[in-house]
Amino acid sequence: MTWQKRRYTLLKRATDGALFVEIAQDENTDRQIGYVIASLNVDKIGEIESIYVQLPYRGLGVGDKLMKDSLGWMEQNGVNEKQVEVSVGNEIAWGFYGRYGFMPRKTLLKQIKKVNT
Repeated sequence: MTWQKRRYTLLKRATDGALFVEIAQDENTDRQIGYVIASLNVDKIGEIESIYVQLPYRGLGVGDKLMKDSLGWMEQNGVNEKQVEVSVGNEIAWGFYGRYGFMPRKTLLKQIKKVNT
């Protein structure tokens, strides 16, 4: 998905009230150190769209708070299902998401380049 298409989708969900955004800040410096974006589609499927914590702040519970807050927002909005996509190369994130009950359900293969047969 291109950034333009993703941006359009997120802005539309924000207009419909089905978007959750939280920004984490360092309490001592007020510096922004992480964020989470979650959405809810018309079928009441909640998705963690993006979560990020700056490297020096990882392991301090910042990501945990962001996840708990976004999952709580989903529960308050009556989700039927929760999901998160993890890109190839970021499999290390599976452990983080696994702590919240997210487990791999399928692998999607996409052809990158046409192969002559």
